[in-house]
Amino acid sequence: MSDHALPVTPVRRKLLADVEAGNVYEEIGECWRATDDRKVTARIIELLTAEWVELGEQIRPGKTIIRLTDGGRRMLHELALTRDRRRLLAEVESGLIYRTETGRDMRNTRLGGFNRPVHIASMAEAGWVELPPDTGIWRLTDRGRGLLHPDGGAW
Repeated sequence: MSDHALPVTPVRRKLLADVEAGNVYEEIGECWRATDDRKVTARIIELLTAEWVELGEQIRPGKTIIRLTDGGRRMLHELALTRDRRRLLAEVESGLIYRTETGRDMRNTRLGGFNRPVHIASMAEAGWVELPPDTGIWRLTDRGRGLLHPDGGAW
């Protein structure tokens, strides 16, 4: 199953974080969250099928830690597309976000008001935007365009 076959919901993200912290284990065919002794077998089976988790080392006879795969780690730490980030992507698409000579990323208000600083580094690290060295104006990557226009930009 591909990494993106399952959406990264808040519940799945929390469970992946618990797995990363070593708080989820398998014992006699059932999976448990150690922090609250909650049974999470069905959810772990989903994550196993998606190849986001795997059985780790045995910590005692019959009890095995569940650990993240590289795909699970990628899903856990993938940047979430929030409403504010979607708005910032739209502003990048419109050419409103630029980098100053001093290295600050700013939003051009075009209304004669004050230009405001923006925090775009995490979106650049996620591969959503890029800064061409010749212009100093941020632009969308194909991935960022796909996030902003999941339907391909069709009306």
